[in-house]
Amino acid sequence: MKWKFDENNLVCKPDYPIKINNKFSVKNQSYFEYKKMACEKGVLHHDDVLFFSYKIIEKYPFILKVLQQQFPYFFVDEFQDTNPIQTDILNKIGQSETIIGIIGDQAQSIYSFQGAKYEEFSSFSLPNIIEYQMAENRRSTNQIIELLNHIRKDITQESPKNENGEQSVIIIGKMN
Repeated sequence: MKWKFDENNLVCKPDYPIKINNKFSVKNQSYFEYKKMACEKGVLHHDDVLFFSYKIIEKYPFILKVLQQQFPYFFVDEFQDTNPIQTDILNKIGQSETIIGIIGDQAQSIYSFQGAKYEEFSSFSLPNIIEYQMAENRRSTNQIIELLNHIRKDITQESPKNENGEQSVIIIGKMN
């Protein structure tokens, strides 16, 4: 189950099949009963925390102001794995006082199963936003950087260390 935007409203939309603890499948209509029972026991899931966070700052703008004053700088690494609710919360925080910094790489997005959309990274915008591209790769050898530059046409990397290593090998096929 995921909280998602339907136009400008947050609604609960199921992901099929709905699984609880990766074990039990639950029908859509039963899921709301499950949520109710979980809330009565004080159990919140990650998507509920996001939902309530969004609703709190929407209903009580004062809390948004407190967040902006408490956190003048807000940096998010792996931003390509944020979902639309997280992005909207960050957008609201970044509208005044707080400087938002996002770091990410669309090609490394791996959390779509949790509602993350790598497009959130490329479309994220705030007033006076400045974009930087990190062209230096300090982790990899020249051979790996050369291979990456051949595979990825959207970014060209260079090595400030100029460190040689083993020749890169790509294995295609079955694991055995």
